[in-house]
Amino acid sequence: MQTPEPNPKSESACPIGDARLRQVLLPIAQARGLPNVAYTSADFFCYERNEVVGRTWAGLAFTDSIPDRPFAQPLEFMGLPLLIMRDQGGVLPMQTMPSRSF
Repeated sequence: MQTPEPNPKSESACPIGDARLRQVLLPIAQARGLPNVAYTSADFFCYERNEVVGRTWAGLAFTDSIPDRPFAQPLEFMGLPLLIMRDQGGVLPMQTMPSRSF
C-alpha cells in the first residue's frame, strides 16, 4: 500500500472540519455520518492515522501466530513500517522502523 501524502497545512487539523466531525457524535436522531471525502481523502487518512489510531494501541498479530524465538517480521500498518519480533526470552516488543529499512 502506498501511503497517502497529506496536505502540509492540514497536518493536525481535521480535514473535514471539527464542526462536521462533532455531528457524528450527536444523538442518533440528529447525528450525521461522515462525508464521502472521509473515506477517499489522503488528508483524512493521514489525520485519522496520526490523531486517532496513532494515539492508542492497535492489535496487529496474535502471539500464537509468531514462530518460536528468535524471530522478526517486518510489516506495514497504515503506511507505518513496523517490526514484530520475539526475542531470546520470548518477549514480543513492537518496533517502528525507518522507511529505508524496508
